[in-house]
Amino acid sequence: MAEVRRLAAEEGRDPSRLGMIPRVYPTAAGTVESIVEALVRSVRPVTHGT
Repeated sequence: MAEVRRLAAEEGRDPSRLGMIPRVYPTAAGTVESIVEALVRSVRPVTHGT
């Protein structure tokens, strides 16, 4: 999602106006913690090196 926002800004669009809904399709092996982590990561900027 961060990449989509970045691309929108590059094209002169207001990234805050994008309507995005993250979808997660967990497997049977997925845990609540791993699903929450995936959702949190989808809306936070990725920080490399941490």
